[in-house]
Amino acid sequence: MNEKRIFGLDVMRSLALMIVVLIHSEFFLARNFDTSFIAKLPDGVELFFVLSGFLIGRFIITDFVENDQLSASTLLNFFQRRWFRTLPNYYLFLVINIVLIYFGLIPGVLNKYLITYPFFLQNFHKPFDFLFWESWSLSLEEWFYLSFPLFLFAALKVRMNISKKSRFLLLIVLFIVGSTLLRLIQYEPNLVRDLFFRKIVIMRLDACIYGVLMAYLIHYKPTIFQSRSRNLFLLTIGIIGFFILNRLIQNDLFSKTFYFNLQGVFVMLWIPFLNKWNYSGKLSNSITYLSLISFVIYLTHLPSLHILNHFVPKVGNFLMLLFYLGFWIFNLIIGLLLYTYFERPITLKRERYTELLKKSKRVD
Repeated sequence: MNEKRIFGLDVMRSLALMIVVLIHSEFFLARNFDTSFIAKLPDGVELFFVLSGFLIGRFIITDFVENDQLSASTLLNFFQRRWFRTLPNYYLFLVINIVLIYFGLIPGVLNKYLITYPFFLQNFHKPFDFLFWESWSLSLEEWFYLSFPLFLFAALKVRMNISKKSRFLLLIVLFIVGSTLLRLIQYEPNLVRDLFFRKIVIMRLDACIYGVLMAYLIHYKPTIFQSRSRNLFLLTIGIIGFFILNRLIQNDLFSKTFYFNLQGVFVMLWIPFLNKWNYSGKLSNSITYLSLISFVIYLTHLPSLHILNHFVPKVGNFLMLLFYLGFWIFNLIIGLLLYTYFERPITLKRERYTELLKKSKRVD
């Protein structure tokens, strides 16, 4: 398991998960404690976005840009690998959320807009209804996974006197510029930043692109990142910028537009160092397991928090901490079980399906 994984990237994913869960836990912890420190934390979801962009960016470079026999099967293979990874968990927890809302165990609204969720349209161009809150980020990623490869495939198939590498970079720039322009066009002082900008798909199609940009730089400009001290410096700047930037959020033009660009740049600076950080000490297995089950925990933690909040009466601080510890243990156990008996078996089927596609292509 450890042989194929990069410890530094697992640390990044695990940190993102812990920040997200802590931020979402604020309403529960606030029953007993001062949670003002949580408001100072940056958005952990942005770490997921950039990291996902970097990981798929590497595949896109290999499968699309460097592929001399690019075909529709390449595109299909890319999509099926992503969909095998994300869709089963998404649909499982969509159903779970609907059932829990129906029985009044968690807050939410079941109405006509429920039909948008299976197609990831719940927050495509407008704020989504109060159902399956964490799905906004999954919708954003899925639309990026769909749109960027499609546009790149088309760009690489068109005959023009521009290298594939340059077309790839140009498309990255277009995604950044296009999303920024849409945010500028959308801007109004009275619109809520979180609902109308941060969580709208067409406003944030550049959320993952900064990871793709770093994948491009590491692949085509590797000499820039050969120095460990330079990478450590970039990491330091990225961490400081990421945490400080969060304190600048207001209901102003910058916070609704260019803030997201700067945030993506700061996070992408983490990757050169973390991508080369290999560690096999005592903590490595724990971090790897947390990283592996992070997707499941991302989907389980909010419903379980609401259920806990619903059933737990007013208790003292010590009991509250015990309940919160139990919440973490519960999610870790459920995450491990679902990863082992649901997500991983489906992923293994994905690998077998990919091999069958390759064999059928060779036969043809």
